[in-house]
Amino acid sequence: MDAVGVLVAPRLRGDRVRLAVSGAQEKEITTSLKRFALVAFGGFIVNEALLAVLVWTSLLPQISSLILSTGIAAIVTFFASRNWAFRRLSKDPAPRMHLGR
Repeated sequence: MDAVGVLVAPRLRGDRVRLAVSGAQEKEITTSLKRFALVAFGGFIVNEALLAVLVWTSLLPQISSLILSTGIAAIVTFFASRNWAFRRLSKDPAPRMHLGR
């Protein structure tokens, strides 16, 4: 119910939120989304490859291998997203959201 309230409440109050996005910001968003798609795919590959190696070599029980490979893939994906996929292309300060009617 909270999600419905969040979606409906601004409309009932008559508030409208618009995000001012320039052409440069659109390009930056598109670039970040493409990079994130690569990071997500890479995280999947890291997870599956590490899980296959751990299960194949029988170094750990299967559940431990699953937990370890998923944890490592999550950490790799987090840092790749943070430091590459969503890195700002320009040196300008972060864009601000403009609220208005």
